[in-house]
Amino acid sequence: MKEILPRLVVNPFIVALWALFESTVTEVASLIQKKKGVALGLADIKGKHFRSRIEKYYIHVLEFSFDISDKTSQVDLLGAIRNAIVHSNGRVEGLSKTNTELINGDKVEGVSESSYGGYLIIDLRYAKKSFELVEEYLRLLFDNYGALRKKRE
Repeated sequence: MKEILPRLVVNPFIVALWALFESTVTEVASLIQKKKGVALGLADIKGKHFRSRIEKYYIHVLEFSFDISDKTSQVDLLGAIRNAIVHSNGRVEGLSKTNTELINGDKVEGVSESSYGGYLIIDLRYAKKSFELVEEYLRLLFDNYGALRKKRE
């Protein structure tokens, strides 16, 4: 039960949290793109991770301050854990070797591997920390977008 309950409660939260982050960042990028009359869209940008794509797009194309580079590894890990949940039913094998080593080396608080089946066990500490990370970046994004709107009005 100690390993099953987090999978039933926390895993869907992580998926929803990532969806909130990705959809909000994408939507605001689209609003800024239209406001600035930029032809190139976020979908036109290539990158290894969603985070690297949004950094390139916001900084180099939109020339908009939304730099999340101080916590890139945390954002990338959240995306990787979300992908493992969605694409491999939360199995550790759905993670890169680097992320697997972080989790197995106890370097990610609140994330571990189950004693059976190789599943990720994500507890409330990681969920809370991830929520705070997403909240921080969305507040930064909205604050900067609000400042842009005021400047242009």
